[in-house]
Amino acid sequence: MPTSIFLLTGKKDTVNGRWDFQNLLQPVFKPDSILAKGASYQIEVNEGTLKTLWGEQFGDSVRIYSFTTIDWAELGEIEGTVECPDSLKGAPIVVEAVAVQSRRVAGRGVADSTGAFLIPFLPEGQYTLQAFVDRNKNGRWDGGRSVPFRWAEPITVNPDPLRVRKRWTTQGATIRFY
Repeated sequence: MPTSIFLLTGKKDTVNGRWDFQNLLQPVFKPDSILAKGASYQIEVNEGTLKTLWGEQFGDSVRIYSFTTIDWAELGEIEGTVECPDSLKGAPIVVEAVAVQSRRVAGRGVADSTGAFLIPFLPEGQYTLQAFVDRNKNGRWDGGRSVPFRWAEPITVNPDPLRVRKRWTTQGATIRFY
């Protein structure tokens, strides 16, 4: 995959990073450093070097997708604390901001040993918080399995919306595990 899909700057320089797969259909590129604010980028996909699950060539075109990162002055953040019993401590606790309007995760942070967290780079809007104990440290909530049996990772949701304003830190957010 690394020789098939490139993230390029406006000057056609390659952005270094690594690929992570949520599943077979969702590759996620994680750059080594934060992308520049207000900058233009291109994703270049060389279909001729991609193969299907059956080893067949995916296509013969080079597709280019363009996007521009948002200016950080248009973003805000949420700062708060996680409260949980001692029995849940020891594994990372991931806190996610879910946009009220789209119901999608817009940002995430990891609580430190005191329970403090920060979720940066959020567009202005309304958010609810959800948090989970990431016992297997894969960065995603796992709902468990029946065969072989595995417990679901503990999760909690705070349904009260928080308002995030651009260039501001919304402070005092609390999310609790019971």
